[in-house]
Amino acid sequence: MPDALKIKSSRPIAYIGGALDRRAEERGDKRAIAEYLAHPKAAFLIVRRHQHPVIWRDGAPEARFLNKEEAGPLISDGHLLFFLGLLSGRPWFAIDISNLPESDPPAAVAGTSMEDLRTMGGLLPPDQANLMALAGGLSHWHRRNGFCSACGSPTEPRRMGFERTCVNPDCAQTHYPRNDPVVIMLVVDDRDPDRPKCLLGRSARHPKGVLSTLAGYVEPGESLEQAVVREVFEEAGIRATDCGYRHSQPWPFPCSLMIGFRARAATFDIALRDGELLEAAWHTRDALKAFGEWGDDTKPLKLPRPDSIARALIEDWLTED
Repeated sequence: MPDALKIKSSRPIAYIGGALDRRAEERGDKRAIAEYLAHPKAAFLIVRRHQHPVIWRDGAPEARFLNKEEAGPLISDGHLLFFLGLLSGRPWFAIDISNLPESDPPAAVAGTSMEDLRTMGGLLPPDQANLMALAGGLSHWHRRNGFCSACGSPTEPRRMGFERTCVNPDCAQTHYPRNDPVVIMLVVDDRDPDRPKCLLGRSARHPKGVLSTLAGYVEPGESLEQAVVREVFEEAGIRATDCGYRHSQPWPFPCSLMIGFRARAATFDIALRDGELLEAAWHTRDALKAFGEWGDDTKPLKLPRPDSIARALIEDWLTED
């Protein structure tokens, strides 16, 4: 583990990747898809839930992608095929092998290990992490939507993985992939400009010692800013104000869109109200710089995962003058 906490003033937010041209208008164009499949540089990534084949070299993950010859037998076997889009002049597809047992990996990925994206997403090039996040999100959605929510009949995939349609002709409802909006916020006490503090807490989902920003799902009928204010009060008893948008991040574990905010505290006495947090406290910048990394058992207190938007929100604040 690192000896010192690594703070970056401009850490890229994982899983975003800006270069993918999704070509949404071509997902239902059979001729266009056939041409992309026949493209000499067509590339295929394997997805099993949120796992992908990886080769580790000197402690760093190297994603294993297939060419069209290697991918051919898997496509012929009828595994779900997603068209992800164009990247660097290459058509990119994903093949979902979630129906195969873990003990029976495809021969095409022999010699690799199937790794969860959460263990390596922050170590991969942004475009690769983005492709995997998209593929993993689609894989999860298809596994959870095999039946129509309107009538209960089976659904079947359409438009290269971006739709499912009810097979009941009297219903024929079309279903689309969904993301759950989640606000995530760094709340700051800036009454003393020379010694500002931020509010961090730990939920049962985090390992012991890992402190993070507060977060919560947006409820029907409320704005993002209202969700920030409500969640901060429900979780920590703090009244928040001046909510300002900072970043967003797709978080496909399994299907969230994290919407990051900075807010100012209007009250300061913490009261854990709804049982979501096991602990919460105010921390100065100097205190945070002494925290350890996620997984560093030598430090009693640790910051959240480097690939998370929570970490980006904290580091933004730490590196401000």
